[in-house]
Amino acid sequence: MTSESLSCAFMSRADLDHCTDPVDILFVEHARQRAKLDRIIRAIEDQNIDIATVASVMRPLAVDAPLHRADEEDSLFPLLFQRKRREDNMEPLIRQLLDEHHALEGAATMVMVQLANCRQEGGILLPMALRADLLKLVFLAEAHLALENGIMLPIAHQRLTLGDRLTIGRDFRSRRTRFREFTGPHLVHNGASHMRH
Repeated sequence: MTSESLSCAFMSRADLDHCTDPVDILFVEHARQRAKLDRIIRAIEDQNIDIATVASVMRPLAVDAPLHRADEEDSLFPLLFQRKRREDNMEPLIRQLLDEHHALEGAATMVMVQLANCRQEGGILLPMALRADLLKLVFLAEAHLALENGIMLPIAHQRLTLGDRLTIGRDFRSRRTRFREFTGPHLVHNGASHMRH
């Protein structure tokens, strides 16, 4: 990570607009996601945790994740695929990341539906089966972030041109502006995501 990305790590979401390298923004967002995953782990380790508390801990992750996926799938991956070199082994890497995005989306949706059902049924304490599903979601997400931070983003730092970074940065700002207009302070993206060739 560059020195600029380290300074970005202390910025608020609004301040991220001033971070000039979108790859660094993704590093920062990954750090934010890891913090949210840590909060989920701490919540479900409490044997007396209630469903409402777990739902409140899950909600920020569920809200932010679709926007983050759009940043990667619609903006970063297509340009990274264009700039790939043979030694990058980029096509299977991107396909694996897309598969993991799909699996994470499914796991998060299942957890949120189960939480909603438990609350509608008047449940208070978190069922053991739901704890297991939450742990599965956390483990999937942690492995995915490790792959992106360890392989994908370092390649992006090496391969993307200044023009690429400016284009991706404009995409990020435009996407956040559109979502703020439609959702207020919450950033939600529900569109389909596909790797473009």
